[in-house]
Amino acid sequence: MVQLHDDILERFPPGKLQPIEQMTQHDPKLIEEILKGPINGGKHLYVLGFPP
Repeated sequence: MVQLHDDILERFPPGKLQPIEQMTQHDPKLIEEILKGPINGGKHLYVLGFPP
């Protein structure tokens, strides 16, 4: 069990996101704005639910 835990943490380190093209099929520019957040001049997460 410890080995599984260590393997997962090695593959997916905390605080580091995967490349955007591996996370979603949405427009990478939109995802960058969502990751920035609305407080920092980006977009809110709920824009993904609205049609383009």
